[in-house]
Amino acid sequence: MRKILLILIIYFLIICTSCKDNKEIHEISFVSSIGIDYKIDTNEYEVILYFINTINNVSVDYGLSEPELLGYTATSTSNSITNAISKIQNNSETIISLKHLETVIFTETFFNKKNVLEFYNYCKNSHSFFHAFEIFITDSKLSDIYLIENMTDSPSYYTLLTGKKTGYEYDKILFYNFINDILTPNYYLIYPKITVTEEFYKKNDKPFKTLSHSGYSILKEDYSLSTYNLNTINGIKFLNNFNHFNIKINDSLHFYLKNYKISKNIKKGEIYFKINCEVQIIENINNLNNNELTKEIKLFIINEINNCINILHEDNIDILNINFLSNNKLDYQNTLINYQINLYFK
Repeated sequence: MRKILLILIIYFLIICTSCKDNKEIHEISFVSSIGIDYKIDTNEYEVILYFINTINNVSVDYGLSEPELLGYTATSTSNSITNAISKIQNNSETIISLKHLETVIFTETFFNKKNVLEFYNYCKNSHSFFHAFEIFITDSKLSDIYLIENMTDSPSYYTLLTGKKTGYEYDKILFYNFINDILTPNYYLIYPKITVTEEFYKKNDKPFKTLSHSGYSILKEDYSLSTYNLNTINGIKFLNNFNHFNIKINDSLHFYLKNYKISKNIKKGEIYFKINCEVQIIENINNLNNNELTKEIKLFIINEINNCINILHEDNIDILNINFLSNNKLDYQNTLINYQINLYFK
């Protein structure tokens, strides 16, 4: 009898403890994105946490915005990233969870060796969030990115999560890619750059701000940033995998490239590109046949990639990672490139 009573007491203690540790969803504020800027004049970090709008609003003393349909923000500044985030967590009436973190957005002014390693050490020492988030770089104010609205009256940041799922011109850069980039010599990544723009939408006949993929950024060996706009280095997208892209050549040929996949290998001192993609012809003014179309499109892709590589060579950027892949046995500026391009017309 005593044994049974003891078992019951232990059971109820376990149940009570579990109930105490559990939290209702309205007691938790889930962070979807972290924006990080570096203020050169004050040597401080500005950190913005973007929250998914659950039942209860987070209550903090650090710049809480009015609740939007999908999200809201809290802002803090400090001499370290850890302290800036801790300020928000310590002044919140709810538990702030980073376990659903989807993106981290850096401003261009953030990038130097000290700041990059500061972020790396914060992530390395923190076990409170999901480390598979995507990384973006912006030339816009963080407050504009998270607070502007899109055509559905939602914060514009939401378009970053939804719009890119239908088609985008960049490879996702996840946290582990970022770690490889900063810790591996002679290794380069192409980061997507996003910008607040009024070019694409209007509301009540007035320009309407939204987010746009505006270019690419590359972290150099000294942790500085080289940034290229889409119109100055258009061919860089052909070094990435993408879902679809709309292309016009001399107003005479208009087509879509779909399910574009590219891979590269080094064999006998030469680099080999293998490209597979679908082609959907929209307009063919000169009535080219399939063989002529194939030749024209292949030549276009090769020229775009070669032009991109040449531009980056001038900035001493080995965007193909030839030095890395060959253990510095090849000169990336003089390596012969071979192309195998397979086009499938739809």
